[in-house]
Amino acid sequence: MPDWLHPTLRQYDQTADRRHKTRRSRRVRTLIALLLFTSATPAAAQDGLPSGDELLAEINRIRANPARYARELRVQRTWFRGRIFMSPDGYPLQTAEGVAALDDAIAVLGRQPALPPLAWSDVLAEAATDHAISQGEAGARGHIGRDGSNPGQRVKQHGGDIYVAESIAYGPFDAAGVIRSLIVDDGVAARGHRKMLLASQYRHVGALCAEHAVSRVICVFDFAATPDGRPVT
Repeated sequence: MPDWLHPTLRQYDQTADRRHKTRRSRRVRTLIALLLFTSATPAAAQDGLPSGDELLAEINRIRANPARYARELRVQRTWFRGRIFMSPDGYPLQTAEGVAALDDAIAVLGRQPALPPLAWSDVLAEAATDHAISQGEAGARGHIGRDGSNPGQRVKQHGGDIYVAESIAYGPFDAAGVIRSLIVDDGVAARGHRKMLLASQYRHVGALCAEHAVSRVICVFDFAATPDGRPVT
């Protein structure tokens, strides 16, 4: 089941014992989130990682003119050596599909109408911060937190609701590379990350990039139709 589907379509098990063991670490991560996100503006970059401002600007640049971004991607076809993508930072990336996933993104973007810009959400950013820092420290991957939480539960911990979707990118150091990886969505048959970035129903996003013990960088994005993940009324 693709990870862009609503979290309530999945089943999660979080025991009382897990909650007890992680209560202290959750308080620490929550304090970090509150310090980083004190107003409805993205946080500054940490340790040279992409900032919230940079991530939001790149997403909205693509949503404003998908066809223009498709033309930019077309140039990047020459960056492939078989299934190796030679990124601008000089770091070779092994892909699953080679240029095929890029070509698929180019075709979809060429047909995609312009979309409204996303607005920053503190609540969504706090939930993304919790997950990025926790997963990054452990070198873990996936949408289920070390405490057993899912994206909706993490948003609820910060006063929101469960009507959210989450994307995670690993590896790239710069905002352009992070968003490009989600748009191309190499190796993801349903292209769920791309669909999330281009979904008209989402109007708010919160994100954070943190160091990752295995993949260098983890960037977590939480999307919703409302600023706090509550249903549209």
